[in-house]
Amino acid sequence: MTVTRRQVLGLGLATAAAAAAWPARLFAAGYRVGVGHDADAYHATQRALEASGEWPSVLVAGRRVVIKPNLVQPRPASTGSTTDPEVVRAVVDRALADGAASVQIVEHAGHGAFYTACGYDLFRTYDPDGRVQLVDLQESTQSLWPLAGGMAYGAISTADLLFGDDVVFVSAAKLKTHTDAVMSLSMKNLFGLPALDRYVSYMPQGRFAMHDRSLHQSVVDLNRLRPVDFAVVDGVWAMEGAGPLAGTPVRMDTVLAGRNALAVDRVAVSLTQLSPRSVRHLDYGAALGLGPRELDEITVAGDTLTPRTWVFPRLPPYVEYPRVSPAAFHPAAGEKTTVGVYYAQTCIRALDVLSVHDDRAAVDLVRTLKAYGTRAPGYEFIAWDGRGDDGTLAPPGRYAAHVRAFQPTGDGRPMDGMAWVTVVAA
Repeated sequence: MTVTRRQVLGLGLATAAAAAAWPARLFAAGYRVGVGHDADAYHATQRALEASGEWPSVLVAGRRVVIKPNLVQPRPASTGSTTDPEVVRAVVDRALADGAASVQIVEHAGHGAFYTACGYDLFRTYDPDGRVQLVDLQESTQSLWPLAGGMAYGAISTADLLFGDDVVFVSAAKLKTHTDAVMSLSMKNLFGLPALDRYVSYMPQGRFAMHDRSLHQSVVDLNRLRPVDFAVVDGVWAMEGAGPLAGTPVRMDTVLAGRNALAVDRVAVSLTQLSPRSVRHLDYGAALGLGPRELDEITVAGDTLTPRTWVFPRLPPYVEYPRVSPAAFHPAAGEKTTVGVYYAQTCIRALDVLSVHDDRAAVDLVRTLKAYGTRAPGYEFIAWDGRGDDGTLAPPGRYAAHVRAFQPTGDGRPMDGMAWVTVVAA
C-alpha cells in the first residue's frame, strides 16, 4: 500500500504536534538517563523510570501508549535475548496510572509475534477495562511512509498505528550484543517495525535486505521515521558473545530509561566497556541531531552503574559508508562523480553502483567499481562515469553507491554502507 497525500500531511502535523507537546520545563537541560539496579525486573524498571525524571506523564494522559519490546525469538528473558515482561509491566502500570486511554504492546514477526513463548500472555487479561492489548503488527494496516533525506531508504513500509498524533511511543529494548550492529539496544529495537515481507532477502527469517544496504544507516532511518518518545533498556538478564540470538546470558540486574533513545544507548554501551565509536549508528544518529555524541553530555541519575568487560562476537570491519561528490551529475555531458570510502582496518571489500527500491527488496547491479579484493586502511576514491557494466549510460534516476567489506580472512558478517547518487537527465 502506498501512502496518501492526507497521510503525509497527517504525519507532518503529528510530528509537529508531538514536538510541541514536550514542555521544556519537564526536563533538565541536556540529556538524562535513569538507572535502576535490582534483581527484580519490575522494581529495577520502576527505579529507572523515577530516576530519569523524564517519563512523559502529561503526554500519556488520555493518549495511546505503544510499547515495542524485543521479542526476536520464542525464548524467555533469562536467555538474554528477549525483553522481560516484568519490565514492560512496569511501563504499562505507569502509563495506566497516568491515565493512558490504551496501551498497545506491539511486535512484528513472520510467523506471528512470540507473545506466549516470551511470557506475555499475562497482558491478555491484565486490565479489566480492556485498555491493554497485544498487537501483532503483521496483522495491522501497513503503508509506505516517506522519509525525506533517508540514509538508506526514501520510504519505509510499516504499521499505520505508529503515526497517530495521540501516540506516545516507547522502545522497551534488550541489552545484548549483535554480530552485525555490535549492540542491539533501544534504537536497533525499531528494526522490528517494518513490514517483514518487504525486506526479506537471502535469509528469509529476518529483515536482511536492510542489513544489505546498511544495518547502521537503516537503524538511523527508522529512528528518524518514527522517533522514540521514551526508551527503556532491559539489562536484568543481558546477552554477551554471539548475540542477538546465540550469545551467553549475563546477569546485570540493571534497567536504563530516558527520553532520548540515543542517550540511553550510549549509557548502555558504557556498561560493556566497549569503545563508544564501535556502534556506528549512534554516531550517525548524533551527526543528524538525534542525540549526544559523547557520554559526558549525559547526566546519569539513580543507582550506580556497574560496568564489566563483555565478550563480543567476531565483528564486521569498521568501514565508513561512502561519500559521493557531486551527489548529482550529468554523464551524457561527460560529467563524472567520485565515490570515496574510508577503511579503518584492512579488509576484503567490493564497491558497486546499485539500483534499489523503497517498496521491495530487489537490488540490481549497475556497475562494479571494484571487485572483491584486499584493501589496506585509509581512503579510497573511485570515479564513476555514469555507465553500467555493459558500457551504456545509466538511465536518469537515483542510484546507490554501495560498499561491502569483510574481515581480512573473508569470514564473519560484512559491514555494508551506501550513499545516494543521482544521474541527471539531459
